[in-house]
Amino acid sequence: MNKKIVFLGSKTIGHECLSFLLQWQEQLNVVIVAVGTNESTTLNRSSKSIRALAEKNGIALIQHPDEIPVCDFILSVQYHLILKQQHIDQAKILAVNLHMAPLPEYRGCNQFSFAIIDQAKVFGTTLHQLEAGIDSGAILFEDRFPIPENCWVKDLYSL
Repeated sequence: MNKKIVFLGSKTIGHECLSFLLQWQEQLNVVIVAVGTNESTTLNRSSKSIRALAEKNGIALIQHPDEIPVCDFILSVQYHLILKQQHIDQAKILAVNLHMAPLPEYRGCNQFSFAIIDQAKVFGTTLHQLEAGIDSGAILFEDRFPIPENCWVKDLYSL
């Protein structure tokens, strides 16, 4: 039986992750049952729109975390809202967040800018379990890499 995933995300990385899941859902034995994003219904109808991708694939769109259905997994990628425990509990197996920075050093937003301001030598990305709070769940996987000299936010994001 296919595992049910609720995907919450935004930005280009969110679109890429949702596209990957849709492309591989049969092989992964998963089905995307709902998508939440902060894209406007009238804006962002470009080829990188998460909303348009969900609509094209007949996936229900949710407007608020209170609408998250019972599922097996919640996958959050650059989602704009902080989930409460009641939302996280809708995932019967696991709720995870792809955080685009190393944890615990760079919780929250604007991590790329803060790393450059801090003159950090290392950066990374983290997949962690969702818990109530901000980027506070157990780290499942991480990838760290050196920050090149004279690096700007756009450069760091592309690494």
